[in-house]
Amino acid sequence: MRWSEKDLAAHLERTGVAGRPVKVDTSAPPFALPDIVLDLPPPISVNRIWRKTKAGMCKSVAYQKWIARADALLLELGQLRGVKPIPGKFTALIVVKRSNLDLDNNAKSVLDFLQSRNFIVNDRLCEELTLRWGEAPSGCRVTVKPAINTMGDVLRRAEART
Repeated sequence: MRWSEKDLAAHLERTGVAGRPVKVDTSAPPFALPDIVLDLPPPISVNRIWRKTKAGMCKSVAYQKWIARADALLLELGQLRGVKPIPGKFTALIVVKRSNLDLDNNAKSVLDFLQSRNFIVNDRLCEELTLRWGEAPSGCRVTVKPAINTMGDVLRRAEART
C-alpha cells in the first residue's frame, strides 16, 4: 500500500515519530486499563485486624481467615484472569452488604487486601474512596480504576475528543 503525504502525516500525528514525544492519548482504549471488579467476602472490621501479643502486633486469626476466604473466592469465581495491576493513583468503590458494622470500618481490610495481592501498588495512592451499603453477591464488591490526576488531564482529554 502506498501512502499519500496527507495519510502519512495524519498517521505520524496519531502515532508519533521516533525521537519525538508521543501525542497519542493513551487514556482511551485500547491503552486504558480496564476497571478491576472483585467480589470478596464481607470485610472484617478495622478493629479486628491486628492483635497485640508478647512479640508485638500481628494479624489476628479472624483477619487471616478472611484473607484465605477472599483468596479462595477469587479463585473460585475466576476473577484473577486477565487482571492487570493499576500502577499509580486509583479510585475505589466498595459496596458492602448491610451489616452491624460501621460502614467506614470496612475499607481498611479491603484496600490492604488489594495491595497485598498486587491489584494496586499502595493503598495510599487512593485518590477517591466511595463506601456504600448495597447488593454485593458475596458480601462485598470492590471496583478499582485508574484515577484522573488533575483538572488539566480532564480538560486535555475532553479537548482531544472534540
